[in-house]
Amino acid sequence: MNNLQKLFIILIIIFFTSCGYIKSVTIVRTIPPTLNINHINRVAVVPFTEHKSYQDSAQRIASMVMSIFIETNKFQVLTKQETKKIYSYFVQNPKSLEDSKTIIELCKTYGIDAIFLVKLAKFQEDTFINTNFDSYYSPKENRYITYAIEEDGYIISLDALFRLSEGSTGKVLWEKKEDLNVSQTSPRTGFFRKSNENQLLQSLISKSIQSLLKEISPQKKLIKRKVVLE
Repeated sequence: MNNLQKLFIILIIIFFTSCGYIKSVTIVRTIPPTLNINHINRVAVVPFTEHKSYQDSAQRIASMVMSIFIETNKFQVLTKQETKKIYSYFVQNPKSLEDSKTIIELCKTYGIDAIFLVKLAKFQEDTFINTNFDSYYSPKENRYITYAIEEDGYIISLDALFRLSEGSTGKVLWEKKEDLNVSQTSPRTGFFRKSNENQLLQSLISKSIQSLLKEISPQKKLIKRKVVLE
């Protein structure tokens, strides 16, 4: 930095000192949601699968989706009993899942604004035992001792489609397809199947639904600015 540059900086400091002082402030800017669904309030979460062996799993996943919607207060969700009639219609008319006119008619009939479809193509879950080996040095025996570490494992294979269709037009507003294999292990405690199985599936479903919630919710952006205060 030469003398001229130093002089210039000094003059700037003197100027702002005489007028006021510079302060860094953070401005919170609200960015509108990328998907506007303010017109949607009442929603039916409908499970569907073409495989009878997956029916309970489809209902299980749909229940998780309903819980997320209720907890986040994003939608007013129809009860399982109310949703059964829509489910029965889709079972008898599977091609109507892709028919916008059917979506419009069903939404009018049951007084809802949208249908959230949980379409399950595949769901498998299994447990396994994972064995690892480690060792430690025993000064008493003057040797390394190897021992086994057993873990309970749980694996999920999921192929599902999540779709939100509005009742006014029957159009698909949002959809996400999941096709994945995920496993998880934990130390053997005897309680793995009672706690960790459901937690793993819950986390997978929550991750998918969170992508929808992010699109329909305003986002906050922090912007830093420098201002001169007198």
